Amino acid sequence: MARFRADQAEDRGDMRPRPPELDLKSQNSEAMNEIQRQREIKAQETVNNSKQAKSDVLQEETLSKAEQRKVNWGILKTLVKYIWPKDNIGFRVRVVIALSLLVGAKVLNVQVPFFFKDIIDKLNVDFSQLGTAGSVNATVFTVAGTAILGCTCVTLLG
Repeated sequence: MARFRADQAEDRGDMRPRPPELDLKSQNSEAMNEIQRQREIKAQETVNNSKQAKSDVLQEETLSKAEQRKVNWGILKTLVKYIWPKDNIGFRVRVVIALSLLVGAKVLNVQVPFFFKDIIDKLNVDFSQLGTAGSVNATVFTVAGTAILGCTCVTLLG
C-alpha cells in the first residue's frame, strides 16, 4: 500500500494518497519522460481510433437497386418468422384480426368525410318548397327538436 505524503495531497487538493507509480515527483526525470510519452501515445491512439470510428459510421454505403431489394426482402423474411409462426395457430388468428381491424380503420377514416357530407345534405331542408303553412310548421318542429335534443345532451353530459 502506498504511503501518504503531504505534498501529494496538496498538489491534488484532496487528502487521498496517490499510488507511487503515479507520483511523478518521486521518480527520476527519465522515468517521468517515459511515462509521459506512453500517456501521449495512448491519447493519440484514442484520438485516431475515434476518428476512424466516426469516419466509418458517417460513411454511407451505396447499394444498387437490386442489392437494396435483396436486403429489403431479407429483412422481411426475418420478420415474417416472428409475425407468422408455423406452429402457433392462435397467434396467426390474432395477426389476421389485427390486420383486418387496421385495414377497417383506414377505410373508415377515408369514408368519414363522405358520411358527414351525406348528413349535412340531409339536414339541409328547403322550407320554401313546403309552402307557407308547411314552412312554418317545419321551422317550428326543427327549432323545437333541436332545443329538446340540446337540453337532453347537456343533461346527460353535465
